[in-house]
Amino acid sequence: MKKKSKARFRDMISRDKEQMLPLNFAMSYIIIPLYVVIAFLIVVLFSGMLNTGRVPGGFICLGIAALLTAGVLIGMVLVRRKAIKTELARYDLDTSKLDSKAEWDFSVNELSVKFNRYGMNVDGKLFYYNHLRKVVITDNSYKRVSIYLVFAANEKDAILLPLSAETLKMMEDFGIEPDNKEELDYILEHKEEAFRQIYKKGKLTIKE
Repeated sequence: MKKKSKARFRDMISRDKEQMLPLNFAMSYIIIPLYVVIAFLIVVLFSGMLNTGRVPGGFICLGIAALLTAGVLIGMVLVRRKAIKTELARYDLDTSKLDSKAEWDFSVNELSVKFNRYGMNVDGKLFYYNHLRKVVITDNSYKRVSIYLVFAANEKDAILLPLSAETLKMMEDFGIEPDNKEELDYILEHKEEAFRQIYKKGKLTIKE
């Protein structure tokens, strides 16, 4: 059982290292654990000094702990800012450089996914747009900003597409509007604020 737990933990770390931004991984798995260990040692040292009457030394320990805590907090803020800038650069949502198409192909591996003026064609099966639920969803798993467009006829027949200039242009070409259009509009009109919210909470709060 212990071996399986260790294997799962190693797998989790490996997966997080693969998915997370390097700075976020370093903060989560190196800096914060190291801070916790050092803080614990300082507390132990502080208690020992108080018990032996070395009060000035104890307060020096507290001062070091305070500086260390401030440094970690500042580091977390800087890492968050850097991560948001990285995610903003990763999402190119400019559709002006793209030409319109009669059909957009988003096929992946053996799954054929195409969009035309009638609807979404999945492996030769056509789903008309007025029969589809179209939703923008957001997520912050692995401390990343993830934004997807979901096209679902039912629980079984659902397609998830990353938000991109291409998916946006396809929606423009065929006049497709998501059911939660206000969230997509907010992302496009207030991109930096929207990304900040998604990074921190995984969801959007529309601000007037």
